[in-house]
Amino acid sequence: MRYQDIQWEDEDSGFTDDKSTKKAEVQDEVSFEDLLLQDASQDDEADIRVGRQVTGTISTISSHSDTVLVVLDALHTAVMDKNQIINDKGEMEFHVGDKITAYVITKNDDEILLSRRMGQSKNPLEDLLMARNSQLPVKGKVTGENKGGFEVTIMGKRAFCPVSQIDSKFVANKAEYMGQEFNFLIEKVEEGGRNVVVSRSKLLKREGEAKITELESRVDQDLILDGVVREVKDFGAFVDLGGFDGFMHVSEMSYARVNRASDYVQKGDKVRVKLLKIETTDDGKKRL
Repeated sequence: MRYQDIQWEDEDSGFTDDKSTKKAEVQDEVSFEDLLLQDASQDDEADIRVGRQVTGTISTISSHSDTVLVVLDALHTAVMDKNQIINDKGEMEFHVGDKITAYVITKNDDEILLSRRMGQSKNPLEDLLMARNSQLPVKGKVTGENKGGFEVTIMGKRAFCPVSQIDSKFVANKAEYMGQEFNFLIEKVEEGGRNVVVSRSKLLKREGEAKITELESRVDQDLILDGVVREVKDFGAFVDLGGFDGFMHVSEMSYARVNRASDYVQKGDKVRVKLLKIETTDDGKKRL
């Protein structure tokens, strides 16, 4: 029910007895409650995907099991193990009504499972294995380089990232990544955590595909996007839009005639572009 559909009593209709007044008040209260519920149900579904960090409110801490229920929004309630909210002294760090932030470990039709311990665990090896099995992104810092790639510190452990896996683009200068913090996917955990291999490019590809899927649903909305020119050809330029590329044809660069794209843009230029269309190639890839 919408606000304009609520029936108000005519002021000139005369006095009503107390029972009628109370009845009307109850009806109004129910009407507003229904209105709020309807508005909540019409909200866009929350972005609750595996690997995402989400924030919710603890609604239940079971005294009969190890289950903690966390309300994420009007449509989603997640489950967390009780040991996630207990410190080293056995004390509860969170209580019913508290806000809590955690990672989505698994999501299916029946259950959303959360974990707080990605990156702040008492058992880093266990978290590395969980991140690998669930393909969760984990933050790491590039601390060194070697012949084949980079040394990355993740959860206090040293990991290796091949140079081909540090970015979605060709790496011309390894020094620009030194000291930087990025999110990575755990590819391999062996020898009790002494051999850890990570990838950033696969995560960027996954995130880019998710963004393209979201853009497809809005392609008719005259979307304006910010990007950086990644490569320039005579016939156009490839623009990095944040994990995925779009192609800007030379004929779309200006109202005036542009003979060569290099006359108008250079590699590294920041540009603002309009999304015209998203095509699917013969091999199933998306092209902007």
